[in-house]
Amino acid sequence: MSNKLVDFRNQIDDIDNQILNLLVNRFEIVKKVGEYKKQNNVIVSHPNRENDILSRLKSQDPNSEELIELVWGDMFKYSCNLQNKMNKI
Repeated sequence: MSNKLVDFRNQIDDIDNQILNLLVNRFEIVKKVGEYKKQNNVIVSHPNRENDILSRLKSQDPNSEELIELVWGDMFKYSCNLQNKMNKI
């Protein structure tokens, strides 16, 4: 395998580690939001907030709309599932 390919893969690994750390941080905050919603009887799903996030991100990079919808759509689903589980406790 060429050194260039190994270097690319190492760069990808570094980025993956950063993404994981950011996601862990994001979902720790999602848990705090879930606790707040539970204590204040706020519904979990908030489509307007999700649409605002998607619009903001798409305006930053219109060429990545499909990627943004896919990744953030999955994050929104995971967040709602996490918060729904918290509300059942």
